[in-house]
This record gives sequence, structure tokens and C-alpha cells, in this order.
Amino acid sequence: AKLGLRSGDKVRVTSPGGSVEGVVSVRKGIQPGTVGIEHGYGHWAMGAQAGSFGNKVWHASSIRGKGVASNRLGISDPSRQGYSTLGDFVVGSNARQDIPVKVEKV
Repeated sequence: AKLGLRSGDKVRVTSPGGSVEGVVSVRKGIQPGTVGIEHGYGHWAMGAQAGSFGNKVWHASSIRGKGVASNRLGISDPSRQGYSTLGDFVVGSNARQDIPVKVEKV
């Protein structure tokens, strides 16, 4: 409400590690001042691009590339090469809790 956003609005979410664009879904249950992004919804690989593994070849699918990948907001891990975000040492996944972000309507 403070940002004047409604369900269906397009927004850009920017963190120190990156930026993503998506569509707002306003709902109850999200703490004021926070953003909730469904993890696992939004790929930049995994079928969104053509690829192969051994003898298996797959074609790119525009549907697989839809959505927002929250890992794109992660803070880079300077100890690892390539695109890699900091890891949560307790559970072994990408650290994606408590990332400061700015939300703006596009």
C-alpha cells in the first residue's frame, strides 16, 4: 500500500546482487516491509534455453523462462567463480533470506 502497488502491476526488485522484473500479487500473510518470491518459479536455463546432456537434446521453451528467479537477487560469493550466490551454511542452499531490496513500479 505504501508503494501504491496493486495485483497485476509490473515491478522491478533490485538488491545489491542483481535485479528482476515481475508481476505483483498482493496477498495477506506477507509481513509489511517484506517481499515474498516463490522459489523455483522462473528459470534462465533448465529448458528456458536449448541444451543437451549426453545424447538427450532439448529445445528452448519460452514458458519455462517465465517468472522470477529469486536467486538472481542473491549477493555474489567472491570465493566462487561464475554466477554463484552466497550459501546458507546451515542448510546448504543459496542464502536468500533477509536480502535488502528496493521495489519500484515499471
